[in-house]
Amino acid sequence: MSLKKLFTTVIIVTIAVATFVGVIIFTQINQMRKDIEQIVNLEEPFEKTVLEIEIIASNIANSLLDYVDNHNYIQPENIAKFQKNFDKHIELYNKYAQSEQEIAYGKTLVEEYQNFKKITSGAVKISTKKHGKLFAVQTMVTVQDELIDDLFKKYIDKPTPDILSKLKVISDFYSLNEELLNAIESYVIIKDSVSAQKITNKKLKYLKFEDNYLKTKRPDKDWLAKMNENFTITVSLGNELMRLESVQYGLMQDFHKSLNKIDNLLDKKIQPLIRKKNQELLGQANRSGNLIINFMLISLVLIIVTLFIVSRVVRRTVLKPVLQLNHVAKQVASGKLKVDFDIKANNEIGDLTASFQTMTTGIERLVTKYRNLNKDLETKVEERTEELTDKNFKITSSINYAKRIQEAVLPPVVQITNKLPDAMVFFKPRDIVSGDFYWFAEVFPQDETNVQEATKMVLAAVDCTGHGVPGAFMSMIGNAYLNQIVRLQQITSPEKILEALHQSIRKDLKQQETLNRDGMDVALVVIDNETKTLEFAGAKNPLIYMQDGELFEVKGDKFPVGGYAHEEEQSFRKHVIDISKPTTFYIYSDGFQDQFGGKKSRKFMSRKFKNLLHEVHVKPMQEQAEILEDRLLDWMSDHKQVDDILVLGVHLP
Repeated sequence: MSLKKLFTTVIIVTIAVATFVGVIIFTQINQMRKDIEQIVNLEEPFEKTVLEIEIIASNIANSLLDYVDNHNYIQPENIAKFQKNFDKHIELYNKYAQSEQEIAYGKTLVEEYQNFKKITSGAVKISTKKHGKLFAVQTMVTVQDELIDDLFKKYIDKPTPDILSKLKVISDFYSLNEELLNAIESYVIIKDSVSAQKITNKKLKYLKFEDNYLKTKRPDKDWLAKMNENFTITVSLGNELMRLESVQYGLMQDFHKSLNKIDNLLDKKIQPLIRKKNQELLGQANRSGNLIINFMLISLVLIIVTLFIVSRVVRRTVLKPVLQLNHVAKQVASGKLKVDFDIKANNEIGDLTASFQTMTTGIERLVTKYRNLNKDLETKVEERTEELTDKNFKITSSINYAKRIQEAVLPPVVQITNKLPDAMVFFKPRDIVSGDFYWFAEVFPQDETNVQEATKMVLAAVDCTGHGVPGAFMSMIGNAYLNQIVRLQQITSPEKILEALHQSIRKDLKQQETLNRDGMDVALVVIDNETKTLEFAGAKNPLIYMQDGELFEVKGDKFPVGGYAHEEEQSFRKHVIDISKPTTFYIYSDGFQDQFGGKKSRKFMSRKFKNLLHEVHVKPMQEQAEILEDRLLDWMSDHKQVDDILVLGVHLP
């Protein structure tokens, strides 16, 4: 028999058994439904009406409490709907009530509900007035805040002693304004005598502040008159709120008493009558349920027997051959292609077995073919690997040579520390060669001979476009241009140095024609020993300096040196700082602050870097360099360095 016929037969038998069982169960359930409907219809309308009345009363209570406490504006409409629904169900109650007790309780329920309805309507009206007054208080406080803000803005830019005294009094008005609002809102929420007393005290406090303001120089009496008027209205509204709150409190006490009477009538008088009738009808429903349980047990036995027979047939004709074929497939998958197996079946499984045997034979031929091809590929890969290793060695050697050239061009750190004893150079290239570089030069007067001391020193921290080899090429270009501009052309003003560097890069790299983007972010300072000044100009990068323990930041211009996107006449600004007192300053690239790290894999960020510099600036510069090194390594943890890092620091006594 084919699998199709086998499964068709199994499905037909299963459907037949299920249909037979279903018909029996449906017949019994239908009979039970009729019995239950007959039982429930005797009492269901009355019981349902009583439950609905109880639910509606609870909904009215919840809606009223929500409106009173939270001023949910949709609740009055909901309360009206619930009251209308309550009236409807009172009529249904009188319609379905049968016994004398039920009718008598219904009359009592109507009387109590009329009182409940009257109290509810009164509470809604009082709550509406109360929330309106509270909104008016909040509005008046907002108006007073605006008056205070307007006067505050009028004087804030004139920080004379008289103005500061006046601003202090104005801020007292602002605080009093907030305290009054808090006292009123606190009374509405807590309803305690302490909050009520606070409202009265605020008036006395206001009079004191008013007197203080009048004592200030040239007080604005028109403003004070408006404040007096608004404050008086606010206090009056607060007193009215307290009165309404007291009235509402009494209504809510009556409301809860009336609600309790309705609940007691429903729960302790009417519900016991309903439960007594339900207990009498429960026995009849249980008998119908027992009949269904018996038929369910019989049906379960029939289903189990049918499933057992079906499972035996499926196991013998389908499952056993499939398991054998699966075992053979696992052996083939493990690499054993020559497997002997004998599965006899005159159905689709037999056809599948024959196809599987044909497939394994074909796989064996293909595997042999590809093994031979793989040997050839492995030989070629080994040859290519050896070739790439040799090329990589040559490239690395060339880059290391370029590193030695770049290091030779950079000024020795000792050259800087000889002239600036308390200085540091924290320099960490990301790759073998770097796109960041530092530059130092001394400038001697041209009109004097045998000058032993330089009058000016130029120090720069430069971040070229890119890093690695491309950045290193730009750094060599920048170094050469700076030597020419400062040492040969004797340009010593920082903004003119950057301007000359900008023009040289645009011209020699033909950036206007080629749209070449390469450029540099530069922070450059000139230390003038004669005038005791520090001159700074920056292309995107800032200058950070500390004097008397306070940190100052001088931002560079928002455009780089070089790049086709800027006009040739773009000028840089010069900033002059007095260094007659001890000064510590730093110039740097963006590598440190852009380094990813920490538990959340985020950038170090500029603010945290400036805080770090402020933290360490009182220490000797060499110790500062060690702290920067330790802090960077701790921040990076397992993260890779993302950019070249350069920080120059100098302490000028």
